[in-house]
Amino acid sequence: MEGVVTDTLDAIVTFRALRADGATIQISAVIDTGFTEFLTLPLALMQELEFPLIGGNDMVLADGGIKRILLHVGTIQWHDEERLIPVHRCDSDPLIGMSLLVGSKLNIEVIPSGRVEITPLPE
Repeated sequence: MEGVVTDTLDAIVTFRALRADGATIQISAVIDTGFTEFLTLPLALMQELEFPLIGGNDMVLADGGIKRILLHVGTIQWHDEERLIPVHRCDSDPLIGMSLLVGSKLNIEVIPSGRVEITPLPE
């Protein structure tokens, strides 16, 4: 999986998410190493993907505040495999968290237009 570093130094990769009807939607997301969960998506994408709501949980935000975040479950394509993962609904751009990166090697050339590479670690 490959991506690019933006002019504002966001590391972005693109992956596919699966709707309930089997269609796929391409999503570009920022890698957020300070986010320990799997993935966040905005409401519009959650509705388009029809990811079912499974509950909510309190999350500690970067500013130290606590916010109740709704939790969905959905399937994405990751390292050429379908993975069922928890997805947090947030009012922000899509974010990839560290839990999604477990078992992966992350390489980022931290310069504008730098290369981002996520590869599976050997078993």
